[in-house]
Amino acid sequence: MYQAVVVLEKKRVANAHYKGLNKRRAKGKWYVSTRNGISLLKGFEGSKVDLERKLGSPEFRAIYDKATQPAKRYGEGSLGELISWYKQETHRYQKLSDRTKKDYEKCYSWLGEDLDYDLSSLTKVDIVNVRNKAAIEKWPRFADMLVSALSSVFSEGVEAGKVTDNICLGIKNVYKANPDANREWTLAEQKLVFEMAPMHLLRPMYLARYVGARGIDIHQLIWTDYAGGYMRLKASKNSVENYIPVLETEPLKHTLDKANRSSIFICTTSEGQPYKSESVLQQAVGKFLRQLAKDKLVAKGLTLHGLRVTFASEWRRMGFEDADIADLLGDKDATMGKHYTRHVGREVTIKRAFDAKKVVQLPAK
Repeated sequence: MYQAVVVLEKKRVANAHYKGLNKRRAKGKWYVSTRNGISLLKGFEGSKVDLERKLGSPEFRAIYDKATQPAKRYGEGSLGELISWYKQETHRYQKLSDRTKKDYEKCYSWLGEDLDYDLSSLTKVDIVNVRNKAAIEKWPRFADMLVSALSSVFSEGVEAGKVTDNICLGIKNVYKANPDANREWTLAEQKLVFEMAPMHLLRPMYLARYVGARGIDIHQLIWTDYAGGYMRLKASKNSVENYIPVLETEPLKHTLDKANRSSIFICTTSEGQPYKSESVLQQAVGKFLRQLAKDKLVAKGLTLHGLRVTFASEWRRMGFEDADIADLLGDKDATMGKHYTRHVGREVTIKRAFDAKKVVQLPAK
């Protein structure tokens, strides 16, 4: 009894100075964050008593204080003041997706707190230099994201009259994307993967394959989006709303109709819980696909987004044009659909050419 009292007292003391801590355990490890989503402790191993002891340590106090201290106030006309204004007072920032906000925040945090740079003295060269530094210290894709995050700030600043121009415009990317990333899946790959995938991974893959949904939209789908034989998709990317038929002849309908609805969300983890974020869902599918490739059961390069490409490619082979495919994908223009199906266009041309050759009898020399 005495030991129990001591343990309870330790818990009370450890948490006495903290407000709004979220604590969760996953796969035997503890994760602690603030209520507004700032991560404080990741992958801590031990019992709940060990966790409480850790939370009462000076090291954790330093982490907590740094994460929850009031935002630094910057001088008027400085880069720090402009970034703070953009995050706190602009409608456009508030309308960004949670994932984009998280990515932008990583960029602003990397810049550090010493942001009292006079906006009038900053030039495009300064942005290029900080981009190059980010590419070396972090990685090229992060560097390009940093430029995008700053460009958003300056773009809003121009409209509000806080700066005269967006000095981030025209700066080239340092990351070279693989044009063949997110390739189309072959029929053999679809058959094998769908047969081997556990249900919590099969459901998001079917949604990408048979209704062409993006990963971020798959993550947000709830059961009321599926009604009357249609799947309602509202794209987070551009707010385009589509109603895509869920056909009787395709496996998605059977999978949805027979599902055990343990959550309001259509896609859940193996434990029946909603995925914490789109990236967690993507990582779960990606890990499974990479293991299949490692086991040499499929070729490398399969992704969840590749099934959206497969969806678009199927319609292109059926004769639908780029504008039609854009409508099916929920895109506002034909650019991405055209990109997804460019290889199909070549296939169609080659097939038409050889079909013509069969008909035309060339004279023998």
